[in-house]
This record gives sequence, structure tokens and C-alpha cells, in this order.
Amino acid sequence: MGRWDPWRGCHRCSEGCKFCYIHKGDAKRGIDTDKIVRNENFYRLTAKKKNGEYKTGAGLIYLCFSSDFLLEDADQWRSECWDIIRERSDCWTMTGCLIFESNASGKMFLSISDSAVPIS
Repeated sequence: MGRWDPWRGCHRCSEGCKFCYIHKGDAKRGIDTDKIVRNENFYRLTAKKKNGEYKTGAGLIYLCFSSDFLLEDADQWRSECWDIIRERSDCWTMTGCLIFESNASGKMFLSISDSAVPIS
């Protein structure tokens, strides 16, 4: 299992954010969590070796553990993320569905395309 954080940062927007590990960890490292930035490893999942194989192998990848995938500040990058998610469908689940949690709403989402529907 791996993890892919296409961007980092988040905003406290609900009671559920009060004890968020992202804010606490960033504070220890002197990082401003309110600043939403695209990570330098944005294209990590599509990077390939010289022989054409993906550098990141198939298997379950956790998405956006240092932010919220549905964060409005990341709208400009999300369509590119969906392209990467479609290209690397071998990294999500056996059924090709992507499940993630929105930190802001506390809801779980299920995605089978470039849209997401709440499942909790």
C-alpha cells in the first residue's frame, strides 16, 4: 500500500477539524496548513521506468492524506487528478472504484468516474 498526496494543506471548516492530525503535524514542522499547494510529486503515479513500467507498482494507494480531495482551493488540479486516477485504475480497488473521505464533511465518497457521490 502506498499514498498519493497531489496537494497539501487544508482549512479548518467544521467541528471535526478541531483535532486534525494534519494541522498538528504541520505546526511541528513550521508549515502553514492554510496554504494549499500542489505537491512536487503530483505526477508520481504516472512516472515510468526506462522499460516503460510504472515506477509505482499496482496496489492500493491512499489518496489525499495531507489534505481534502474535495477542497475548493484544489479545483484547478482535480481534473488532472481524475486523469491520473483513470490511467492508474490498478491502484485503487479491485472493482475500479475509488473510495475516499472528505475531511471537511466527514463523509465517505465513492467514485467510479470523475465525479463522487456520498456513501455515508
